[in-house]
Amino acid sequence: METVGKNRLRAVLMNLVWIPVAANLAGHWTGCHPLTVASKPLLMPLLALTAYLLMTGCGVRGAGRTKIVAALLFGALGDILLMFSGTWWFLAGMLSFLAGHVLYYLTLPSPFRFTVPSGPGVFAGTVPPSGEVASLAGDGDKCRRSQAGIVLSLLLLACLLACVVYVAGLFPAEGAMKVAVIVYACAFALLIHASIVAAFTARCTSMPATAVDVPGVPGKASPAALSSPALYLLTAAGFIVFAVSDAFVAVGAFTDLAIPRRGFIVMSTYIFAQMAVSLSLSLQEIKKTGKI
Repeated sequence: METVGKNRLRAVLMNLVWIPVAANLAGHWTGCHPLTVASKPLLMPLLALTAYLLMTGCGVRGAGRTKIVAALLFGALGDILLMFSGTWWFLAGMLSFLAGHVLYYLTLPSPFRFTVPSGPGVFAGTVPPSGEVASLAGDGDKCRRSQAGIVLSLLLLACLLACVVYVAGLFPAEGAMKVAVIVYACAFALLIHASIVAAFTARCTSMPATAVDVPGVPGKASPAALSSPALYLLTAAGFIVFAVSDAFVAVGAFTDLAIPRRGFIVMSTYIFAQMAVSLSLSLQEIKKTGKI
């Protein structure tokens, strides 16, 4: 009975986030400024609580959980800072969000380590030690595919960086603000790239093969083998929508262009993005425990 009560309480707490979400979006849609101001600071703390309870309830402990929750709390700080007007408040808010992006990036698998593929026509991921390469691949063809994966990954990163730098350069910011906007935009390129590479890595390592066994522990799958490509693609989609949301913020900050219901567009895309990123990464952490 006590366990049932705890589960019910956890479910209630995990769904509290929908109250400020509904209030904030309704406030922006109807133009009720006090409602948007009152609800905005509650969004990310309650989403952080949801992610924390979700992971903790499934036995997730350690750095992954901490980084996801901390990233959301930096987002909450950024939300509060951007509620004030002025250049320094804007820069402080941007820096807070950038800190959250760094934590998200550190939660993702490194995109600069690549796996020898475990099946025909599949590549991406992390390179195992040379001894494992020989045992897993056994021929030069698979190694060449891995090198092709490196080249494609770097080309993707170059394209993403070129796109975000070009778009960031369109905004009429000057001096240090211009540099800050470009650096912040480059963070999205790195995040989207890392998420896409992680999805291909997960597709490779989740395929049945000896490559996914933990050395010395027969029959035990490695954390990489339990990763979900679909969840990492959701993470990438979240970062893309996040970038779109921030582009609308920049339009309001640096131009006089009037966009109908811009506040509603910014917050709806922002809320979706943070939910998609944080919950997909939380579910990845849970998958590593084998609970789902």
